[in-house]
Amino acid sequence: RQHCQLVEQLLLRRCAEFYEGKGIPARRLGSLKAAANLAKELAELDRQDSASLKSECRRLGVPADHLRQQELLELHREISVWRALPAAELRLECRAKSVACPQPQSLITEDELKELLVDALLIEKCEAWYERRGLPVRKLGSVKAAMKVAEKWEQLDSLSEGGLLFKASAFSIHVDKDCKRAEVIERVKQAMLWSELPLKELQRIARAHGLPGRETQTKELLHRLTSTLWPPPPPPPPEPKPKPKPMKFERFEHFNFGSPNFQNFKKPVPPSKASKNLMHHFNTLGIAPNSGAAEIKKAYRKLALKYHPDKNLEASKEEASRRFREVAEAYAALNQFLG
Repeated sequence: RQHCQLVEQLLLRRCAEFYEGKGIPARRLGSLKAAANLAKELAELDRQDSASLKSECRRLGVPADHLRQQELLELHREISVWRALPAAELRLECRAKSVACPQPQSLITEDELKELLVDALLIEKCEAWYERRGLPVRKLGSVKAAMKVAEKWEQLDSLSEGGLLFKASAFSIHVDKDCKRAEVIERVKQAMLWSELPLKELQRIARAHGLPGRETQTKELLHRLTSTLWPPPPPPPPEPKPKPKPMKFERFEHFNFGSPNFQNFKKPVPPSKASKNLMHHFNTLGIAPNSGAAEIKKAYRKLALKYHPDKNLEASKEEASRRFREVAEAYAALNQFLG
């Protein structure tokens, strides 16, 4: 095996000048096989038209609509070389271009490290273009994420009013009826940008707006942030309940037990919810605090008949009138409480 490696190194030295004459850094690639594969890839690039090259650039996250054919080819050749280089050579490339090398937080494979290094080089190359359009590509972490946001932003201008409001509601963004279209678009753009940020960056933004930022899911934190910045208006205060009409004394023969004041109630009163005043009314009617509607009505009718002024003698009429008023007030209060 060592012998084969020595032979390969000798062949690489012999053929390096041939490949380097075609713009392929064979020595940096480390093997003839890698150099041959890269030469094949570059030859295929030369056969592609502008539309295909631009489409591939968009897939990679590289803005290229403003580039000509030759510029597109040079860009793709450079990216192809970066992707073919080993991680050690990519680190040297970053240092040569004054690009900070990413520091992985955990153990990753060689291919994953290469992808991070290539992303760092692409961010450096495209940062100015994205920053002019309000996209912080470094915070997003990759040009692919930046291109994804840029494409979503482009689609907003063609949305109808209903489609735009639907987008806003999907991000928990409240839109007032007086809110202008341009303002709604800016809110949705901001939410779309936040949706592509790494979780740690989004947590930092949330804390800057006074939120704890402890959520561990990007979607949950995003909706908390947007609903805090653009909340719906508070609900109107409830209308005060009308005061119960005072009971009028009527002659017994005209006393109407079917009036609204004497309608059945649908639920009993839990003893735990009965206040002292309500307990007094229950005691006035002579029933337990958990009595139902039928029992309350029955007790009231019985006592109303007993203490009605027309049913009592002159000597006890004053006392009967007082008791009748207490019974009527107790029934009206319980009616209001349970209604």
